Amino acid sequence: MKKLLFLLSLTLCFSCKKVIPPTPGAITGPTSFCMGSTQNYTIAAVDGSSYYLWTVPDDATIASGQGTTAITVNFGKHNGQITVRSNNGKEYSDNQSLQVTQGCASGQWCRQTNFGGVGREGAVGFSIGNKAYIGTGNDVNNNVFKDFWEFDPATNVWTQKADFGGSSRKDAVCFSIGNMGYIGTGMSDFSFNNDFWQYNPITNSWTQKANFGGVSRDGAVGFAIGNKGYIGTGYYNGTYLKDFWEYDPSMDGWSQKTNFGGIQRSGALGFSIGNMGYIGTGIDSSFQAHNDFWEYNPANNNWVQKTPFGGSVRQNAIGFSIGSKGYIGGGAYNYNYTDFWEYNQATDDWIQKNDIPGTARYRAAIGFSIGTMGYTGLGTNSQNGLPSNVFYQYQQ
Repeated sequence: MKKLLFLLSLTLCFSCKKVIPPTPGAITGPTSFCMGSTQNYTIAAVDGSSYYLWTVPDDATIASGQGTTAITVNFGKHNGQITVRSNNGKEYSDNQSLQVTQGCASGQWCRQTNFGGVGREGAVGFSIGNKAYIGTGNDVNNNVFKDFWEFDPATNVWTQKADFGGSSRKDAVCFSIGNMGYIGTGMSDFSFNNDFWQYNPITNSWTQKANFGGVSRDGAVGFAIGNKGYIGTGYYNGTYLKDFWEYDPSMDGWSQKTNFGGIQRSGALGFSIGNMGYIGTGIDSSFQAHNDFWEYNPANNNWVQKTPFGGSVRQNAIGFSIGSKGYIGGGAYNYNYTDFWEYNQATDDWIQKNDIPGTARYRAAIGFSIGTMGYTGLGTNSQNGLPSNVFYQYQQ
């Protein structure tokens, strides 16, 4: 009798013992995501499990598949982990996890947090170190602005900084040299400007510098090569321009250089790659748009025509450089463009890349780069004619 009770006790204890299901195997799915994107994640089925509990990063949501071996996730802007536990009807397994981080795959665009100010066109944008700065511009009613904003790509957050030191304006130019940013020229209401200002991000302050050496203008091009800045082309009071000027911050002075190699124009774009500067596209006094592309060598102060831009003629395109490559896209001329092209300095040729997402910006968007990332945003939306505050990142 005692033996029978002992065996019964063992049986009852065994039936009461918790049976923990196996931890699911590796989660399959992308480890990087774009804000607002949708991605799929899967695991292999676990023997004896009838339910799978998934969790996702803050502000992401599971669109479908909770409880199964495959889910669809709508992402927000927060990094984090995707985890899953199997359940056998009574107990949950340990977590299987996959770290996911916001960021584009190579050659792709990702939506970022909208620009912190109101939507606008004709703004300026540049980077200093690992931060970006955008300011000035105008709205649909042609009201001009002087607010100024800092973007931190690590947190995807905009912070308003001290207003631009000069008057409110649109279609100005900008560049950065070392740890300082510079903005000048542009149009305030109906007045053309030639004032020039330096921004110090450490002190969050503006200092007026020597006025731009040429006539006042808007729609010009600006970029930096090494420790010098350059401004050229543009429009003044019915005249399209092609003069070209160098700024030396150590002397706070301007010197005129060889005129731009192409026809005079406004609405062109410019950037630098290494020790060379580049200007292309734009519209001339006959309202003819161009796709020619020119290289400036500061060592011998001359221009050399290069292979024309790979896309069609246009004005108000965006441009920036990343490492040894240049990039041009967007703009308009009888059509609103979203195409995007890469320029190879070593081979002097163009390759079309993935289009800029969203609707075309036919008027005065901005473009710049931080490290291996390019950025574009703002400009006038071709669908509704309203200035935009949408902002995108491109991964080289």
